[in-house]
Formats: sequence, C-alpha cells, structure tokens
Amino acid sequence: RFTSSVVVKVGAKTAVQVGLGADSSTMKFVPAPADTGIVSVTGLFLGYAPDPRFTFASATPDSVATPLLPTTTTLSAPNAAAGDTVSVTVPGPFRFTAASALSAASTLSVVGAGNLIVGFSVDSSTMTFIVGPGANGAATVKALISGAPGLGLFSLASVGTLTTPAVTTYTTTLSKTNTFAGDTVVVTTNPRFKFTPTSALSIPASGGLILSIAADSSTLSFVAGPNAAAPVSISNMVLANAPAIAKFTLASGQPLTTSPLPNFPANFSSSTPAIQDTVTMTAGAGFLFLPNATVSFGATTVQIISRTPDSLSISFVPTPGSTSGPATVSGVVLSFLTALPLTAPTQASVTIPGAYNATSFATAPTFAVPAVGTTVTFVDGGPYAAVTECNNDLGGDCRIFKFTVGATTTLTFSATWQGTTDIGVYFYTAGQTIIGFGGCDGKGNGAAGQPESCTRAFTAGTYFIVADDFGPFYNPVEAPTTSLRINISQ
Repeated sequence: RFTSSVVVKVGAKTAVQVGLGADSSTMKFVPAPADTGIVSVTGLFLGYAPDPRFTFASATPDSVATPLLPTTTTLSAPNAAAGDTVSVTVPGPFRFTAASALSAASTLSVVGAGNLIVGFSVDSSTMTFIVGPGANGAATVKALISGAPGLGLFSLASVGTLTTPAVTTYTTTLSKTNTFAGDTVVVTTNPRFKFTPTSALSIPASGGLILSIAADSSTLSFVAGPNAAAPVSISNMVLANAPAIAKFTLASGQPLTTSPLPNFPANFSSSTPAIQDTVTMTAGAGFLFLPNATVSFGATTVQIISRTPDSLSISFVPTPGSTSGPATVSGVVLSFLTALPLTAPTQASVTIPGAYNATSFATAPTFAVPAVGTTVTFVDGGPYAAVTECNNDLGGDCRIFKFTVGATTTLTFSATWQGTTDIGVYFYTAGQTIIGFGGCDGKGNGAAGQPESCTRAFTAGTYFIVADDFGPFYNPVEAPTTSLRINISQ
C-alpha cells in the first residue's frame, strides 16, 4: 500500500504526491517539468497497517515523460516611467504565491532597476509592481506550478525588455538660478520623487546649507554658498509612491550661479608689527575661523599662538622675512555656512619685518630668557647657511641664535616648523664649541618629525642655539623650512 510519506521519482527527479486512493492502493502525483524516466516509489508497506519494518521500493515497467513548460511572461507596459505600476502575467500552469510552509514567496527582479511588489490578482496569475528608474532588460519572476508547490519556484523571464528612463533624466527646478552667497533658494522636485530627512545638498566648488523641507516633501529650501557655477544635486531622494525601492540623487535642470567670495574682511591689530610682535587678526562680520584655520603671507604659513573660543580671532607672530601684503586665510567660513571651508585673501595688508641675520655666530640675534614659570616664543624665517661649525659637527646648514643666563638655569626647548624637513636643535658654548649633553633631535622628517623638545641645564654664561637642517640627506631631498618657532620655558 501507499502512504503519504512515500517518495516518488520520475527518473532522477522527485515528483510531488497530491493524493491517495480510498484504500491506499492508488496514488496521484505531479512530475517535474521536462521529466522523463521510470517511476519509482520508496516507502511502500505490506498489508493495511503501515509498519516501518516492512517498507520497500518498487518501480513501474513504464516510463513517464512530461513536456517542457513555457518560460516567458507578459508585461503590461514594457515602456514605463519611474514610479509607474506595471503588471506581469505568468502562463498556466504557473501561479504566484506568498511565503508558506510549502514554498518560498514569489520574487521579481528587473535588469537595471529596483522594484516594489504591490499585489497579485485573485487567481494569482498576475503580479503588480512599481518600477524604479533605469530599467533596461527583462523582468524575471519566480512562480510555482499550481497544485504542486512542493516542486519549488521556477524562473520565468518577460518577453522583451522593460525600459524606464535613467534617473539622470529626472531633474529638479530652482526658484532662482543667479543670486548671491547667503541668499535662500528653493528647489522643487520632479513630481515622481520626493525629498527625505536625510537628503543632502551638493554644489561643486561652493556648497550650501539646507534650511527646511516642506511637509509634503516636494520642496527644499537652502542657503547658497559663494562661487557656485553648476547644477545643484540632492541625494537620498526616493520615489514618491515607492520610497522603499532605493535612494536616488537628482540634479537641477539649470546651473546655480552665485557671486564669488570677496576678499576676507579681517582686521589686524597692527599693520606694521615689530619683529616677534604678536598680531591678532579678527574676522569681519558674518565670518568665523575654523579650529584648523591657517594664515599665510606669500609661501610662508605663520606660527599661530592662540585662537579665541568664539572663533572670531587668531593671534600669530609674523615670520620675519616673509612676504608683506594681504594674508591668505584657509579655513574661514561664513557664519551661516560653517560646513564649507573657504580660502580667501584679506582686504587689509601687513608689513612684515625683515629676517634676522642668523647665518653666523657673530651676527646671531639674542633671545631673551623667560622668567620662572613662563614661556617665550621666538619665530624665525630666513635662509639656512653653510656655517663651518654646523657643517663639521652636525652636517647640515644652520641658523644661529644666542641667549645669556646669569646663574645656573634649567630651560625647556620645543621647536616646530613649516614643512616636513628634519630640524635638530643643538647648543654651543660662547667659544662656538658644541656642548656634549646633546640637543633636541630625537625625531626624523615627515609629519611625525616635530616638535623636537628637550630640557637642559646651563651654568651662568652665554650660549648659542643652532637649528640644523638635515633635509638634504634624505632621498628625495626635503625642502628647507621657511618658518621656525622655538618655545623656551623655565
């Protein structure tokens, strides 16, 4: 007799049992498509009471052959637009299905585009879905054979291709296309799409700040930055009727043009500072300094001493010998657009004092020694010279400075400089002999090569500080620094 647990095969493929006769002497089954072979049954039992001790296999003397099934589907709208609803119909004996204990759910894939299944017809022969942009190939579904879910899902591709325009063909509209930095612009989306809370704004070489998104997600307001001359792109947009399909980026149909950034309206505490004077630069109305803002005169970046917590002022010591004129500030921002760092020259100028003649022991400038518990900062700029003592003792060209202590004094030195060359700081006696206790020179070149720091005790007398440049000994050769800062603390 047959039982519901018998295994039926046609050739090597397993068929699906769909029913037993009243006395279990007959059985109905559905073979797999395109199957040919002898029918074999495993799990038969003797008598009328199933007993696992008496199961066996049997085969029919005849073979069964099943035909190939159709493998294509029909689309209701092979040429659609993003967000359109399209239906696909499978031929008999296939049907679509939701997930069940007997089968996984029917699925859909479209070449080049996302999709969202929205429903099935009453007889499960038609699937309805929303298609995204960029479709350019077949729509492939998975469906099962009606009455035989145990055979699993079969893939069927559409006759012809499903085509929707690329996302780049859908554009947004700007309320104004020629305006000034800081003005508010409204962008209206293509009606098939909408903005989301995570939508982000991009304007090449400019930038902007999103102010708000309308309740219906159809418009977005933003503040434009300076120097814009390109379309406005908004990312993380979605199809209005199928937001789950994917996130998209849409660009405006017209470029946005905004006025260029004017020279930075900064005020200097002194336009003619003396050597080693600290100059404070205050940002003009509507501007702020970023925490990493830099200030340069010509090719020389100044040594910044401090920054105010309100981001309105930077204090620095001009590098002696650098180029006089307007400063170039990198890292200034509009107060309403702090996410967009700008680089701009200042409207005002500074006359920089000349460099020290620090190219010999005889002309070495004198540095003052700080009082106990204080630090003094010295900034230097100028060429490194081939001094005999430096070249013989250390190898590189150098710059030389002088200081005097009236009693035994312990000083801490810390040197930083512009660029990535390798600078070592050493000490010489008044007789121009290198001191054996060593210098501040524990690092090499590169970003990790500074600061060079050390603490040394000096008996009463005059001493020389030598900054030696080891950059020429690297391959490739390091460019010499144009600005050196030495902090001395007691």
